[in-house]
Formats: sequence, structure tokens, C-alpha cells
Amino acid sequence: MDNKNKFGALQFIKNIVSNGGLFVINTVISFWFTPYLLRSLGSEHFGFIPLVNSVVNYFGIITLSLNASTGRYLMIELEREDDEKSNQIFNTSLVGILAMILVAIPVGALLVYYASDIFQVPVDSKRDIQFLLIGSLFAFFLTTLRSGFSIASFSQNRFDLRNMLSFMGRLGQVGIVLLLFTIDQPNLIYVGTGIIVVSLISLMGDLYLWKKLLPVLKIKLGMFNKDLFKDMLGTNFWMLINRIGFLIFMNIEMIVANRYFSLSMAGMYGALLTIPNNLRTIANTVSGVWGPLIISKYGRDDISGIDRVAKTSIKLVGLAIALPIGFVSGVSGEFLGFWIGTEDIALKWVAVVMAFNILINTVTLPLTAIFRAMNKVKIPAVITGLTGIVYFIVSILLAKQFGEIGLAAAGGIVLSFRNIFFVSIYSAFLMKKKWWHYLVNLIQSPIITIIVALISYCLMQIVEVQNFLELLVVGGVISIIYGICAYKFGLSQNEKDTILGIVKQKTRRIYDKKNEK
Repeated sequence: MDNKNKFGALQFIKNIVSNGGLFVINTVISFWFTPYLLRSLGSEHFGFIPLVNSVVNYFGIITLSLNASTGRYLMIELEREDDEKSNQIFNTSLVGILAMILVAIPVGALLVYYASDIFQVPVDSKRDIQFLLIGSLFAFFLTTLRSGFSIASFSQNRFDLRNMLSFMGRLGQVGIVLLLFTIDQPNLIYVGTGIIVVSLISLMGDLYLWKKLLPVLKIKLGMFNKDLFKDMLGTNFWMLINRIGFLIFMNIEMIVANRYFSLSMAGMYGALLTIPNNLRTIANTVSGVWGPLIISKYGRDDISGIDRVAKTSIKLVGLAIALPIGFVSGVSGEFLGFWIGTEDIALKWVAVVMAFNILINTVTLPLTAIFRAMNKVKIPAVITGLTGIVYFIVSILLAKQFGEIGLAAAGGIVLSFRNIFFVSIYSAFLMKKKWWHYLVNLIQSPIITIIVALISYCLMQIVEVQNFLELLVVGGVISIIYGICAYKFGLSQNEKDTILGIVKQKTRRIYDKKNEK
């Protein structure tokens, strides 16, 4: 695919639409699947699903940072059409990934063996939890291997195809769990089986896309280049520090909950994490499509283009997440009652705090692509690593002092300081702008979110809602009104013209294709 089509308006629309479609599907599945598992397994056993997922994610510290480093190097060489250097990068990365898998296997074996000593585990469920760990670790190894090939869809900006793989994998995971739960008594072993299925489907899909999108890349492990690997490790070291901090504050909650809460409360807390996870996905849906474009523009030395993309993406991410965060916060009591059948006031406020944590902590996501594009990852890595350590300490202190709401608040307090006062200011510094250049763009979303939350809350005091469907109808009405207002008052005239131009261009292409037939 040539560069014009790769980053053209039509492909941009495909990515946005597919990201939106995948988000809707995943949201529907997760909000249905979570209470299903909660009822089938019980809150004590359910809590081990997000816990094990959090623990296994720490194995990705090195592999994910290597993949990010590979992505930057490979995209730049592909833009330059240097096939020889691209293959060296690809195979050097692949050798590194295989080595990391070999290192991770004995560490994973120790984790499985000592699981009952590390975590609070019901005596009669040790075997089930060990198998869940085995399934999750095996899936991790497959995902690690997959990362070497998934760079094809990323570098070619084919998020639509990546999303199709994600949908197929998610469908396979849910399908196999439902089948096994129907045949036999529900248990964590079958959940582990579902996790393996989704990884196998995703790996096969990425192998296919690699062959289709980047046939120029061949598996030739002999092309491993020591000097290139050292260069990648130079970037990778600081990305490693960055990933350590990032993974700490992304996965620490369930570990702390398991140690300081009852297993039942830890399970309920894990269920509530479905809310911020899906809200975070909305932000990733909007912000994720801009990362390759920023890196591509840097490869062409288009600095002013990077700035335009960054500011536009901040605004769109803010507008996108203000609605769901505000609505969930305003109707949290009714939402939790219909969703997981709880009327616990404390959990209602935990849900609100979790939702608001996502606000500032995702609006700044597009700016992190600037760090990677310019290879300025040292200072962000140090700050993120320190943030992770501080978050770990604050999480324990607040969880012990204030319980579940203290644990939920820890993320909002620590991460907001990092993203507001470092990410935005350092990005402006790299772009040679005033220190407040991006900071002013962050003000809009909190204001809009609070307005949506107040309107939603007041509406729930007026309208009597009897079930989840009626709540969704109320949300739909608010969404339509919000969409109109966001377009009319939230976007500049240039942004409106750009959106209309893209829509018209897509419509014209569809019309031309029909006429050709």
C-alpha cells in the first residue's frame, strides 16, 4: 500500500469505524460476560481472573518495550523503502523475542508452583488457580511471539484488520467458555482454556496478515544483527523502565486488593474494573489511530504536522470519553444495580472514582507517540518508573486506610499529576512550544464530563428507570444530544470542514465503485 493510501482519508475512516465497532462489541460482551462469570463462579473465584491477568501482564515488561522499539525502527525504514534494513530489524527482533520466551518459561513455572504462597487462595481451589495461571502464561508466550508479526498491520496502518482479529479471538474465547460451562460445572480451568483459544486465533491471524501486508519481510534468523540489536537495546532500556512503571500502575490494583481485602470484596472490585477498562478502550480507540501518523510525519520531518495531529487527537479523545465517563458517574447507582445486582453505596462511589481516573489519564495518550517518534524516551521512562513506585506505595497506604475507595483514588491522584504536569509540558518542550501549549487543551474534557454527570444524575431523579434497557435508552438520548452539541460547539470550523470533507470523499469513492461495476 503506498503512503498516500496508507494514511489517506479512506483508511483513516476504516480505522476509526472498525475501532468504534470493536469497542461496541467488546463493551457489550464484557458487560454481559462479567456478571455471567460472577454468578457462575462466585465473587471469590471470579476475582482470580483479573488478578492472574494483572500478574501475567508483568511478564510483558521486556517484550512489549522491545516491540515498541521495533515498531519505531521498522516504520522508519519501511518509509525509506530500505528492504534490507527492514529485514534485519524484523529478524533481529524475532530472535530477541524467542530468547525472551525461553527466559520467561522458568519464571512462569515458579509462579505457578508457589501461587498459593504468594496470593490468598481458597484451599479447595489451588489446582484450578494454577491451571488458570498456566493458561494465561501460555497465552502470554503466544502473544509475545505474535508481537513480532503484528508489526505488519501496525506499520501499514491497518487497524481495521487488527480489529477483525481481536473480534474473532474474543468471540472464540467467550464461545469456548460458554460451551464448557454448559457441559460441566463452571470452574477456572475452563476460563484458562478460553484464554489459550483467543491467543491461538490471534497468532494465526497475525501470521496471515504478515504474509499479506509485508511480503517483503522474510524469516531469516541468520540476518540477526548484533550492532542493530545493541542500538535497539539502547532505546529498549529506557522503554523497559517506562514499561515497569506503566505496568505497575496498570496492574497493581488487583494484587493489592487480593492482599488487603476479603476474597469476596476483591472479586467485586475486579468486576468493577470492567468499567475503567472499557472507558480506557474508548480513549485507545480514538487515540490509537494517530500514533502511526505521528511517527510517519516524523519520518518525513513534518514537525508542524505532528503538532496539528497531537492537538486534534487530544480534543477528539476528550470529547469521546467525556460522554461515557460523565454518564456512568451520574447513573452509577442504577447502573451497578442493573448490571451486577449490588446496591452497595461504597461500590457506587468506587465506580465513580474509577471512571474519573480515566479522564486526564487518557487524554494525554496521543502525546506519548511524540516521545517514541523522536526517540526521547529516557526522561519519560524515569518519570514513569518513579510514578509506578509512588503509585504502588500510595495504593497500599490508601487501601489500608480507606479500603476499596482509597485504592481506586490512588490511581487518580498519582497518575493525574504525572500526565498533567509532565506529559503535556514535556511534549511542548520537545515540539519547541510554550510550556502550556498542550495543557490548555486538557481543560475542556473535565468541564464537559462534570456537566454530563450532573445532567445524567438530575435526569435519573426525574425519570423512573426500571431495567437496564431503559437505562440504555436514557443514555442513547443523552448521547444524541451530546453528539449534536459536541459537533456544533466542541469543534472548530476547520475541524468540521475536515470531517465533512472526509465523509464526502468516502461517499464519492463508494459511488464511483458502484458505477464501475
